[in-house]
Amino acid sequence: MNNGLEQEARAVFAHRQMNALRTVGYKELFDYFDGTISKEKAVELIKQHSRNYAKRQLTWWRRDILFVGLSRKKFLRWRA
Repeated sequence: MNNGLEQEARAVFAHRQMNALRTVGYKELFDYFDGTISKEKAVELIKQHSRNYAKRQLTWWRRDILFVGLSRKKFLRWRA
């Protein structure tokens, strides 16, 4: 939100019916703009839906035998 998500969502609000805009962040803010939820609730839902999406990605990647998971510690060592 601090990096302009709300302004970005407002800029595309007129096109909210497009599939590309039915994603985490936009969907919740569009509900806020419509007045169906508060801004605080929209932010709460964005956080929750982001966590849900990340978990689905990890679940999907675990099934992929080519996926190699890196811990943050290993990644930082590899990057150095």
